[in-house]
Amino acid sequence: MSEGKESGIVSSVDVTLTPRSTIRPNKWLERALILLALVGTASVIGLYNDLYGRVQDHINPKAEVFGVWIEKDVAPYARASFELGDNKVVINNRVVATSFELSAKNFGLP
Repeated sequence: MSEGKESGIVSSVDVTLTPRSTIRPNKWLERALILLALVGTASVIGLYNDLYGRVQDHINPKAEVFGVWIEKDVAPYARASFELGDNKVVINNRVVATSFELSAKNFGLP
C-alpha cells in the first residue's frame, strides 16, 4: 500500500530539464563588463588624483616661495643666495634647474 502512495507522489511532480549548454552564461559579456569596470575605476582614480593635486596647489601655492632667498645670520662675505622662479632655480646667476619640488620641510631639485 505504501508503494502506491510513493509512486503517486513521484509521478505528480512535474520536472522539466533543459540541456546544460543553453543555460551557460556568455563569457564574452562577462569579460566585457569586467573590462568596463576596470576602465571606469581607472578613470575615477585619475580624476580624483587630478582633483587632489588642484586642491593641494590651492592650499599650498608655490608662488608664495618665488623670489630671492638670502641666508640669514651669516657673515656678509659668506652669505649665499638663490632665486626661485616658476620655471627655474638660479644660483650665482646660473640656471641650475628648470623644475623643483616643495614639501612642508624640504626643498628638492629633481
